Amino acid sequence: MHSFGEYLRPLRVALLVAAAVVPWAPQSRAQTTPLACSTDFQIVQSLTSNGAKWEMCWDFTPYEGLVLRDIYFTAPGAERRKIMAKLSIGQIFVVYDKGSPRFEDVSDYGLAGADPSVSTLLSMSSSDCPGGSATISYMGKNRVCKRVDKNIEHAYRWYDTTTNTNLTKQSSALVLYSMSKVGRYIYKPKWEFVDDGSIKPSMGATGRLQEYTTDARYGWLVNDTTEPYGASHIHNYYWRLHFGIKAASDANVVEQIEFKDSGSDKREIVGPTAIPNESARDVDPLQFRFWRVTNPAFKNGDGHVISYEIVPESSSIYRGPAAEPWTLHDLWVTENHLCERTASNNKRVDRPPLGAGSVCGDNVADYINPAEVITDPVVWYKVSFHHVPRDEDETNMLTESVGFKLQPRDMTRLNPWEKKP
Repeated sequence: MHSFGEYLRPLRVALLVAAAVVPWAPQSRAQTTPLACSTDFQIVQSLTSNGAKWEMCWDFTPYEGLVLRDIYFTAPGAERRKIMAKLSIGQIFVVYDKGSPRFEDVSDYGLAGADPSVSTLLSMSSSDCPGGSATISYMGKNRVCKRVDKNIEHAYRWYDTTTNTNLTKQSSALVLYSMSKVGRYIYKPKWEFVDDGSIKPSMGATGRLQEYTTDARYGWLVNDTTEPYGASHIHNYYWRLHFGIKAASDANVVEQIEFKDSGSDKREIVGPTAIPNESARDVDPLQFRFWRVTNPAFKNGDGHVISYEIVPESSSIYRGPAAEPWTLHDLWVTENHLCERTASNNKRVDRPPLGAGSVCGDNVADYINPAEVITDPVVWYKVSFHHVPRDEDETNMLTESVGFKLQPRDMTRLNPWEKKP
C-alpha cells in the first residue's frame, strides 16, 4: 500500500474498532493476502445475516475526507476477493439557479479541512451514530460512525406451496459515514457495504439554506424576510471509484451495456461493449444503459466472468457551460494516476509539498486521453440533485440524500445465501 506520502497527511490517531474476524471461508492463497495497512487503520466486519465479510483500510485526506482503500469481500462459501483499490469523494459542485455563486466544496474547503485554520470535519457523538460506535479517530476526535444495520430489507422472499412455508432472509450491511460542515451545509458522505457484495455510496445534505433571493424565478417562497425565496440550486456529487478486481491477472476491463428497441415490442441487448481507452459517457434511461467493470480472469463456479456493475440513479441531469467541461457528461473512465484526485479544480488539490500547481490536468475532461489504454480503471460518476427549497427546510434543513449502487454480477453461482460459489 502507498504510504500516503503523496498527500500532505496530518497526524492520524489510532482506529479503536473491535470487530471479530471469523475464519470460516475456504482457505486459499487469496485468503492469506494481508490488508495493505497496519491494524490501526483496518476495518474488518463479518455480517451474521449470511456470513459474508468485508475488509478494508481507511485514511483521511484534507480534501476528500474519509478515503477507503484495499477493499475485500468474501461471499458465503466463496473465496476472499479484492474488488476495489480506492473509494473517495471526487467533488461537490454546487451551482445556483440564479447563476452564482458556484462552489467547488471539496477543492475549495475540503471535507476534512483543506484550510488548517478551518475545521470542516465534525466530531461524532453517540447520538450521531445510533446503534453503532463513533470510534474512528482523526486529529484527536471521533470522526466516523461505524455500525451494522440489520434487517435493512428483504434479501429475498418466497412462499413454498409444497411445504406451505415462507422462505425469507433479511439483509444487513456495514455502514460508515462522516460529517463535514462546509458553509451552512453539513454533508454526510456514506458508504454501505451490503452482505450480497453490493456497495451503496450516497451523500446526504443537511444544515441550513445557504442562499436566498428576492427573485421568484430562482427560488421558492419560504419566509417573509427581505429575501423571501430560498434559492434553488444543483448539487453535483462526484465519486472517484478506483476498481481493483484481483485474479490471476490484475487487468480490469470497463464495459457498457444497453438495450435497444428492435421493433414488435422487442428489446435486444447491445453489448457488453468494451471501453478500451479513456473516454466519457452519459446516462441514457431510454436505453437502460449501465456499465460494469470486470476482470476476465475472475470467474464464479459456473465459469462466468464476475463483474461489478454501476447502477445509475439520478433525479436530475445537469449540463453546464463549455467553460465547465467537468459537467458535460455523467461518467468518465480514466487510467489511474495518483495526481488525478478531484473532478474539478484539481490543481488546487494536488499540490506538491513546495506548493506548486499539480502536473496533472485540472478536471476530468483534462484527464481524458483517447489514446491511453485502460488497464487500471478509475470511474468518475456524477449524480445531480436539484434542490428546490421548501418550508420544511427552515430553520434546520431536513436531510436530502442521493446516491447509486455498485452491484456484483455473477459473483456467486446462486444467491449468496445458498453458499455455493
